Amino acid sequence: MGVDIFSELLETLKDLISSQHFDKKLQIIVEKSAKLSGCSRVCFIILNKRKELIIRAGYPEGSHGIGKKIIPEHGEDFLMKVIKDAIPVIITDPKTDPRTSYMKDLANTYDISAIMFYPISYKGESFGILIFDAIADQKFTKEGMKIIDIIADIMTRVLVSEYERKKNEEKKLNIYKLY
Repeated sequence: MGVDIFSELLETLKDLISSQHFDKKLQIIVEKSAKLSGCSRVCFIILNKRKELIIRAGYPEGSHGIGKKIIPEHGEDFLMKVIKDAIPVIITDPKTDPRTSYMKDLANTYDISAIMFYPISYKGESFGILIFDAIADQKFTKEGMKIIDIIADIMTRVLVSEYERKKNEEKKLNIYKLY
């Protein structure tokens, strides 16, 4: 793979700790995820409080439609099923697989050979999904899968930390409203 995984993970953690902005943390994760996994494209879609899927971060930047809401015509039902089932799904031929028919043009444009949909959840609560695109003849190897598991764990911890921080802020605001 050519990447010193330990050094890259350590660098990723340092970058995450030093970043104060949630969206910047998400961008760091998708960029490092691409580098560590060997995938050419990575994006993160978050499940918001209204149970909508929103693209929040992507690598390479500018090619994922950040802020775009996922609708049924763009795979919402399939992605919701992956999140609900909480089991990673690998599609080895997204150009012909009916589950990814909504992205056939994208798969052809970027020559996507395989896609992994990795749901992110914690204690039964779903937060979203990381999507890894393998290009041309790239495949998901056992080593790559282990790295993706680590990346997903880091993503989960970042999301849970942000969720807890916001929950605590809301509690404080509610206490202040009482006075």
